[in-house]
Amino acid sequence: MGHKKVLALIMFVMAYGLATTTFTTVSQHLPAKCNGYEPLIDTCKPDLTAPGSGVHPTLECCVLANYAFTIAMQNNGRGVGNMCDCLQFATKTLHYDPYKIIGLPGACNIKTDIPIAICIFWPNDESSDN
Repeated sequence: MGHKKVLALIMFVMAYGLATTTFTTVSQHLPAKCNGYEPLIDTCKPDLTAPGSGVHPTLECCVLANYAFTIAMQNNGRGVGNMCDCLQFATKTLHYDPYKIIGLPGACNIKTDIPIAICIFWPNDESSDN
């Protein structure tokens, strides 16, 4: 069990390093509430914007998604709100497929209490957080 956590951490560090050095164009346009979720948004972009139905994320995307959901849950609810706002921004502004985002935890075998569908479709009081 401990080996899996160490491997996941190593994979996250490698994926985060790749994401921050290679994929900077999307991150540069994210609102402040997306701070900390940039690697997820950047790395999973091909998986969450691809045409067709279903979501088939890469291992990198799943590792970063797991990390993002974990961080969101650790911040006493505030992280969940920020993550929801960030995911709404990704669907509305960056044209990520909301149904692929909703399917991401299941496709990556991520256990989360965050109601992703409500996150994506709940009306956001802020018109823009740029």
